Amino acid sequence: MKNDETIEKLNPIKDLEFVITDDMKETIFEMLTIQQILKSDELSKRERKMLEKQKQDLLNKFKTKLQELNPTQTIIVRQFLNIEKNKEN
Repeated sequence: MKNDETIEKLNPIKDLEFVITDDMKETIFEMLTIQQILKSDELSKRERKMLEKQKQDLLNKFKTKLQELNPTQTIIVRQFLNIEKNKEN
């Protein structure tokens, strides 16, 4: 039931198409790889901090490119999320 509700909520934005470049795909892959490494208990504080910064830099790079290539879609999704957030309050 919960899954059906989520799918229903996403109906207004389900047909949006985003431009995702190969570079963006590579960035996602790098972020996922770093996230897996961060799960390790064997990292020093310095290594962890460095990886977290690198992951954040990659995330910022991805967000910037996503917004640059998909300005209209980004606005639509933000508006949708704001409406959903307001419904919850």
